[in-house]
Amino acid sequence: MMRRLPSSETLDRLDHAWPVDPTADLLIDRIFEAHSVEAVSHVLHTCSAYDDVTSLTAGTCDLPPALLDQVHAYFDDARAVELPAWADEAKMADASSVFLDHEFTTCLILASASLPECYVSGDIARILSATHQLDDKVHRRIVETLRFLTIVLAPGSLTSGDREGLLTIHKVRLMHAAIRHLIRARREANLAATRHHLSERLLAGHHSDKSPINQCVMAFTLQTFSYVIVRGLTRLGVEMTPQQQNDYIHTWSVIGHFLGIDDGLLPRDVDQARELFELLKNRQSAETEHGKALQQSLLRFCAGILPWYVRSLHRQATYDLIASEDCVRLGMDQPGPFLKLWNVLPLMAARLLNRRHRTRAYDLAGIPHDCEYIARHLVSRAADLPPDQQLRGFVLPDRLRTWR
Repeated sequence: MMRRLPSSETLDRLDHAWPVDPTADLLIDRIFEAHSVEAVSHVLHTCSAYDDVTSLTAGTCDLPPALLDQVHAYFDDARAVELPAWADEAKMADASSVFLDHEFTTCLILASASLPECYVSGDIARILSATHQLDDKVHRRIVETLRFLTIVLAPGSLTSGDREGLLTIHKVRLMHAAIRHLIRARREANLAATRHHLSERLLAGHHSDKSPINQCVMAFTLQTFSYVIVRGLTRLGVEMTPQQQNDYIHTWSVIGHFLGIDDGLLPRDVDQARELFELLKNRQSAETEHGKALQQSLLRFCAGILPWYVRSLHRQATYDLIASEDCVRLGMDQPGPFLKLWNVLPLMAARLLNRRHRTRAYDLAGIPHDCEYIARHLVSRAADLPPDQQLRGFVLPDRLRTWR
């Protein structure tokens, strides 16, 4: 686990190191050697639970027995792998409690700060814009991300039972490895396996010699789920003790370890997380058309699912939760005095209406009423996917879907 901030030389090495995640990268490379993009997609879409993994056979999947055995072994490791020596289960349990106490507000921060911070990164914005259609897939991206959080932060999901959190993490590693393979194959040899609409869109304008979805990109993304959430909770008035903040950071560092992120990029506490986040952000920040398009799509989606009287508050939350220069990078004009004044009435309405819907847990947590109300609308409406957009394993728990 990180003892001090990595040097520029170390970060440069991690930007270009290959393989990025040896376990996942080598398995995906073997699948692509003789099979298509569809074979990889079948594995990723099928393995939503351990029973699904065991159901992968030669009769259900177009993979030879030897390769199927490697896929089974990869997912079996998710149940057998041990916690890193520095992991503290008591801290992880405390972080799960914090998340459950502030679940809806965490979701609001995800949509208002975590995703926009990712869009500020030039490399992340390019990959996201290539692997998702901007307008009609933004809701699925939000639900998938929320689902990931609810699984990996569930009590015991990394330490007990079927360790569902580790299965989900292993799937994410394979997904990242598949995208890396497509980028590298097209860049190096234009292999037949990469003549696919995804790779064509993915590599348009991509000339960097960095490893795609490299260690630094993964570490920065991890901090948008870790440090940015802690920062957002405190900015919204949620009281967190220093110990709770550090435990939350610690738990995400454990998750990062299982995601294959170098331990030298995993912070020990919130102060170190802040320093690492700023260091990585300074290296990756860029004003790109990809980032602007992603952010505008996110703003339109959230405005479209919120009630009319609080429709502008997701945009306002973004102004409040990320830096003003980042708003400019994302093409967001600063609100004028009239718009700020106009937002006062919706805030009051949301605060009054939320008193009818809040739960006992949120009374005790002291979450700002307007933030909770907006977040509950965002989550419950975002979860209502059209039937053709629903994915197995990406269904939000009932506590988030049925708050009314």
